[in-house]
Amino acid sequence: MINIMKRFEKFLTVILLSFITFSCFEVENGTGYFLEPQFRVTLNAETKATKTDASGQFIVNGFSFNTFLVATKDVEMRYFPKPDENMPTEPANIQLKSNKNTPLQKSAAQGRPLRLIEQGKVKVATVGRGNTVEGQYTEAEFSIYNRNEAGATDALKERSLFIIGVYNDVFTTIGMKSDKVIVAMTENPAGILIEGESEMSLVFDLDLLFAEVDFSKAVDENGNGRIEINPKSKGANAAIFNKIQNNLEAAVKLK
Repeated sequence: MINIMKRFEKFLTVILLSFITFSCFEVENGTGYFLEPQFRVTLNAETKATKTDASGQFIVNGFSFNTFLVATKDVEMRYFPKPDENMPTEPANIQLKSNKNTPLQKSAAQGRPLRLIEQGKVKVATVGRGNTVEGQYTEAEFSIYNRNEAGATDALKERSLFIIGVYNDVFTTIGMKSDKVIVAMTENPAGILIEGESEMSLVFDLDLLFAEVDFSKAVDENGNGRIEINPKSKGANAAIFNKIQNNLEAAVKLK
């Protein structure tokens, strides 16, 4: 009887350990499992610039930012497995992996309107939150998207990015409507090491976004006292729009 009880206890122990082990795994791409530990991570979004005006608002090339709104979705992050000190691996032999189907990726993949500057005040917005795999994260791929879903009533309705500001005392708006895939890279090739509860951020660098943009050439096309830069702009305003749109991907960093 004692031997039977001991065997039963060993059987229960094996079952319990198996349950604990597999409960820590997350299906990857529907075909395999993450074998690495996972930790709770918050992915944020924010803006940055090197200069501010007298009121404390970000200013780039004479343009003072009052509002910065962007709609994001389909975020997927990529990482290198954490190096094993006992089994060093040459960088060329390390394969970049995806965090697809982790709780963080599923959370960040949802479409969200992000308010990163509002009434001149810089804000930090949450893109997603949840467990993701331990490793050195080097890039985040995501889409900005035209927010045309039913019920959208804010300034991002039917836009993917919207900026309000002032240039030379003239009220100015910049709006994008198209979807665009962006790959935000870390400035350090080694990436950001996740080995515990952490935060990362998609940083929209306004200096890079407006690099080589000459607002002195912008005009009030409609005679309404405003400068409006958007996909329908013509002439100098169209050139400014195209430059900002082309700058966008390089202006976003993972930090």
